Amino acid sequence: MTFVETSVSRDIFRTIDLARELQKNGAIVGRPGVGKSFALAAYVKAANEGIHFDRPVSFFTVTAITGNALRDLFREVANSMSMSIDGSLANMQRQMMQYDLSGRALIIDEAQNLKLQAFRELLHLHDFTNMSLIFCGNSEVLKRVNTDKGVFAQISRRVPIRAEVNSILDEDIDRLSNTFGVEGLDAYKMLRLIGRAHHTDGVVSVLEVARRFASNRVIKSEHIRRACEPFPHYRSALK
Repeated sequence: MTFVETSVSRDIFRTIDLARELQKNGAIVGRPGVGKSFALAAYVKAANEGIHFDRPVSFFTVTAITGNALRDLFREVANSMSMSIDGSLANMQRQMMQYDLSGRALIIDEAQNLKLQAFRELLHLHDFTNMSLIFCGNSEVLKRVNTDKGVFAQISRRVPIRAEVNSILDEDIDRLSNTFGVEGLDAYKMLRLIGRAHHTDGVVSVLEVARRFASNRVIKSEHIRRACEPFPHYRSALK
């Protein structure tokens, strides 16, 4: 799918740009389906093509394995930044800390999978390299960076730039609809209902099916309704 600018992508782009400009760390939290991961991928692509700042951006997704094992985590970080490191965990950390990464950003998606120690070690990396860390994920990430009590209080103070993206606007839904070639007021109204309930993922999923029924012609309300028929959650949004 072609990238479509939405209020979600604008908020995400601004947050990362600000973190890089100030050389601070940030957190981006969003509900599933709002288009967060798609916007992050678009930002990384634009940044590495020189559209955003003049330093590259790296990106990786935390899994259950990398979130629990520091050695695997550091190797993943190094790979995402095209760094060659080896040896013990301490040696790997020292090698990475020798770099001046000012102006660069490391976007860490699914950051809720990180354990407390992993958060701390990544922030330690920021202290030595001046690279901005952008922690992205669900509400669990916000809980960790939005408290001044307990074990996460220190993390909270070191992640000062934050954004929450929990829904999309009607104008965002209209932009997506227009990109797919939707025609007719009724069709746009139906897609707004779907978008309010199921966000970007829902709108795009329905439009991809509807486009098949439209045989690559304009998508109308009958195609949208037909696309929703096999999916009770989309069908109920139209009632």
